[in-house]
Amino acid sequence: MIHRIYVEHWQMQCCGAPFSVGSTIEWNVHAVADREYLAAVLGEDEAGRVTDAEDHHDVDERPSHLARGVVRSIDAVFCEYAPRTAGSRELFVVPGTGVLEPRETADGWEGREKVGAGRKFIGYLVNVDGAPREREV
Repeated sequence: MIHRIYVEHWQMQCCGAPFSVGSTIEWNVHAVADREYLAAVLGEDEAGRVTDAEDHHDVDERPSHLARGVVRSIDAVFCEYAPRTAGSRELFVVPGTGVLEPRETADGWEGREKVGAGRKFIGYLVNVDGAPREREV
């Protein structure tokens, strides 16, 4: 069974271990909390294919489980941010600007030299061939 797992950039940068296509992973995952955000970045169809979100920190009370399997593909996710109103400092995703770029490896550090200067790296979409397992106590 293929799972499409979203891994936020800060999760990898904080304490994630680099991985590659062909690696066996075991991650704590949960249901995607902010599918609206992913839909703004990736579009409804692509966001709808995301089955789980990886989480190193258990930052909320959502039920989680372990996902174990083999990484089949990795896409780095980039998008643009801009203020909604002139003069504002608060930035929001510019809908429809999401770009997926295939990668063989992921370490959480995708530089601007790899994509247009106006885009920001926000995470990875990882296809994992495996089955979710109940969290071991």
